[in-house]
Amino acid sequence: MKLPFARITYQAEHNAAVQEVFAKWPEMDHARRTEAFENLLDYTKQSARYIDPVCVGCGVCCRKTSPTLMPEDIDLIRPDAVAKESLVVLRAGEVVRSPFRPGLYKLEQERIKIREKPDSRACILFDEQTNRCSIYTDRPTQCRAQACWDPEPAEECEHQLHLTRKDLFGQIESLMAIVEEHDRRCSFDLLESAICELTGNQGQSVEKVIDLLAFDEHVRTFTTERFELLASCLELLFGRSLSQLVRLLGFRVESSEDGTRTLLPLQSSRP
Repeated sequence: MKLPFARITYQAEHNAAVQEVFAKWPEMDHARRTEAFENLLDYTKQSARYIDPVCVGCGVCCRKTSPTLMPEDIDLIRPDAVAKESLVVLRAGEVVRSPFRPGLYKLEQERIKIREKPDSRACILFDEQTNRCSIYTDRPTQCRAQACWDPEPAEECEHQLHLTRKDLFGQIESLMAIVEEHDRRCSFDLLESAICELTGNQGQSVEKVIDLLAFDEHVRTFTTERFELLASCLELLFGRSLSQLVRLLGFRVESSEDGTRTLLPLQSSRP
């Protein structure tokens, strides 16, 4: 197992012998410092060979990704713990990453996940300055299973039942009907198929992609107005927008002030 560098550093720095070297370093002469430095290297090697089976709050797990939620986590979804605004649904069929397998893969079943920070894979509830979780006492099941010295318990969570939108909103039948229709008409598979068709006919079917993007946006706007939802909750109901997901397929969307959408390859820009 490859040990996290931050964890090795933490263990070495909290070794009593290492702390003693640091304390006496200012008064050492050159010869003693040379000997002490060699000892520090030995202590570091020892820390790299063995890791204490206890969380030391180094933040390695929280920087790798944010957790997905299990059914037993449903009581944590409240304003003073895991607010709905901090959640996003990863729909079945979407392309995602996992800390337990290399590369991208498609989800077989939907999962509700705490958001990651923009341009980062760190959990949005993790404070990178203090290495602290803002809801540590109410942390989800997957977080409790995380152990940088043994990834197996957290990996087992990947194969268990996960919390779904139906668990949260199933009692609101009219809302779930919209969610199900959106899933049917705005799936990642449909978007991927439309993009493949577009690239195969040199852009002649671009309107098919634009219509998908427009319907996805319409559903989000309609739902916000109909149910008086915060826009920040829409990714919990409908997942990442198709305008975001299309980037995974090599394209991006530009919108003009009049609402016109233009589909462009990622490496291109409008003249």
